[in-house]
Amino acid sequence: MVNIDKITNKVAKKINRENISKLGDKLNNKFNDNIEKISNKLNNKINNLNNNEDVDNNNTMCFNVDSNETLNVNDDNYEVQQEIKPTFSLAEAPKWKMENTCCKCGKKFIKILQPRHHCRSCGNSFCSDCITLKQALPQFGYFDQVLVCDSCFIIPNTMPVLKMPYSLSSEQYRAINDLQKLEKRGDYINLILRLREMIKQDIHILSHSWVKKWVARRWRNFFIMEACREPNAIKVASRKEKTGFAKLSSVIEDERPVAQRIAEYFFKGEGRNEWMYADVPLNGFVDENDPNIVPPRFKKNIKKLPIPQIPPNYQSSDLVFCPGLFNGLLPVRAFEEVFPIMETEFQGINVYRVDSHPLRGCEDNMKDFDRLFMKGEGRDAVGEMKTDLHLKDNVIAIGYSKGMPDLMTYMANNPQNTKNIKAIFSYAGAVGGSYLADNINNVIDSVVDEDKADKYFDKIISSMCPVIDLDKLSERFGSNYCRLDEMESSPSGAINSLTTEYRAKFVRDNKAYFESEAWNDIPIFTITGSVTEKDVPYFQESSTRALEKYDKNNDMQLITEQAQFPCDMNIHLAYVNAHHWDLAFQPFPKKFLSSKLKHPFPKLASANAMWLLCAELGLAK
Repeated sequence: MVNIDKITNKVAKKINRENISKLGDKLNNKFNDNIEKISNKLNNKINNLNNNEDVDNNNTMCFNVDSNETLNVNDDNYEVQQEIKPTFSLAEAPKWKMENTCCKCGKKFIKILQPRHHCRSCGNSFCSDCITLKQALPQFGYFDQVLVCDSCFIIPNTMPVLKMPYSLSSEQYRAINDLQKLEKRGDYINLILRLREMIKQDIHILSHSWVKKWVARRWRNFFIMEACREPNAIKVASRKEKTGFAKLSSVIEDERPVAQRIAEYFFKGEGRNEWMYADVPLNGFVDENDPNIVPPRFKKNIKKLPIPQIPPNYQSSDLVFCPGLFNGLLPVRAFEEVFPIMETEFQGINVYRVDSHPLRGCEDNMKDFDRLFMKGEGRDAVGEMKTDLHLKDNVIAIGYSKGMPDLMTYMANNPQNTKNIKAIFSYAGAVGGSYLADNINNVIDSVVDEDKADKYFDKIISSMCPVIDLDKLSERFGSNYCRLDEMESSPSGAINSLTTEYRAKFVRDNKAYFESEAWNDIPIFTITGSVTEKDVPYFQESSTRALEKYDKNNDMQLITEQAQFPCDMNIHLAYVNAHHWDLAFQPFPKKFLSSKLKHPFPKLASANAMWLLCAELGLAK
C-alpha cells in the first residue's frame, strides 16, 4: 500500500513558501506594468485624435451603455451627452413545438437514442437525420450557425421572415394529439370528421406540422386513386425489362400492383410507399386485366385509407386558374383537356381562366385579374373568352408558374376583391422568382423599339423556349403575339418580375398584408416538380444543371424553395416526377423533336386530387 501521508510530507518540504511569495510579487508587478503601458497607449491615441486638424468635428465615437448615452471624444470635457441613435430590434423567435415524432419522417423521439432537434427558424421538431443544415439567423439573435430545416434554409434573395398573426392554443394541441391517436388506431373516418370540424372553428389548425403531414398524405392518396383510372399514366409507370441477346431477348413484365407503379414512378421522396394505403384494385380502375400482377404480401395488416369523405351539404365552388408566362403563345394551353372533364365529373363546378397577358409584368396584369373578379370577363374551361361570368362566394385558386406571383400581386393590392378565395394551390408557382429569370434579365434590353418589337419578343421567347416556331404560332393565333397593342411597358417587365430580387422586394414592400389575417386565413397548398437533366428536353438541360447548384429538387425552371411562400399556412403536398411544362401542358407537337415533350404526368389526377382535398377539408363549400 502507498503511504499518502509520507508522499505529501516530502512534497511539502520541497516547496519554499518564500519563493512562492516572490513569484507572486513578480507577477503582480508585471501585470501592473502592462496595465500602465496599455493606458499610456490609449491616452496617446486620444491625444493624437484631438490634435489632428483633419478630423471632422462632427465625427463621434459611440459605445453602448445601459443608459442609452454616448461619449463624444471631440468635446474637451468629455461630457456624456444624450443622443438618439439607431437600434437593432430582434424579431420574436418562433416557439419550439414539442412534438412526439419528427414532422418530416415520422420517427418517434427517444431520449439519448433518438433525441429531438428543433429548427430555430420555424420551431418544428426533427430527428437528427432530417435536420442537418446550419445557418445564422441574426433576425432572431442567432449570430452563429444554428440548426435549420430544409424548408427554412435561406438562400440569397429569398423571402423575409414574416410574423404570423395567430397562435394555436393548448386545447388545439390536445385535440391534435387525439387526432394522432385516431390515426394510429386506423380510425380514419372519425379523424377526417374531427379535423374538418376543427378547420371550421379555426382555419389556422392547418399550420400544425402533423396536420400538414396528414393533409399532404391525403392529397397523395387521392392522386394515386385518380391516376389509377388513367390508362396512359399506368402505361408510363409500368416498367418492362429486356434480358438476353438482342435476337433472343425476353421481356420481364411488371408484377407490381398498379397503385405501386403509380406511386413509385410519379412521386419522389414521401409518397412512394403510400400505395399500400390506397384503396385500389390490383389492376387499378381500368378495364384491362394484367395477369402478370402478383398480390403483395405485407408483414402487418395494412388498413386502407377511405375514399374522399365529401360532406353531405357539399356545394361546389368555382375554380380560378391563373396561367403563367407566354399564356396563349404556346402550342397548347395549360390544362386544356383537363378542366372540361372536371366540369363534367364534378357537378356544379365552374372553371374560369384569368385572361392574363403573356408578356407583361405582375403589376400590369392586375387589370386582367380585375376584369375577372369584378367585371366577369375571362376565359372558360375550354379557353373561350366570356364576358358574363359570375364568381361564387367560394373560390379555389390555382397559380401556375408566373400566375402565382400575378395572383399574389392582385391580392396584396386589392384584398377587398379577393375575400371569396378560400384556398390557393401554388402549382409550380414562381412565388420566390427563378434564378433563370435572373440570368435572362441581365441580357434583355429595357427599352423596346416599336419598329423592332417582333424581333425583341423573339429574343425573349427564344431565351425561354428556343424551339418554339413563331411562324407556326402566327398561323394558329392570327399574329405572333396576341394583345400586342395592350403593351404599356417593356415586355422585359415580365422577366424582371420573376427575378428573385424583385419577388423578395415585393414581399418586403407588402409585409403588412402578408402578416395580416386576410392573407393568413388562406391555406396555400404547394406542389413542386423534381427532375434531372435526363428528364427534360435537350434545350433545357443546361437550365436544369444550373438550378441543381442551388437545389437538386427543381423542375427545370424553379427550385422547391422558390415555389413555396414563407408562412406557416404553406403546406407542401408532394415532389412529383414531372418538369415544369409536364405538370400543366398536354403533349407538344412532334415537330419539337424531343421525347421529353410528351408530358405524361397525369394532370387530371392532380387537378381532381386538389378539388377532392378542398372538399374533404370543408374548404370548397
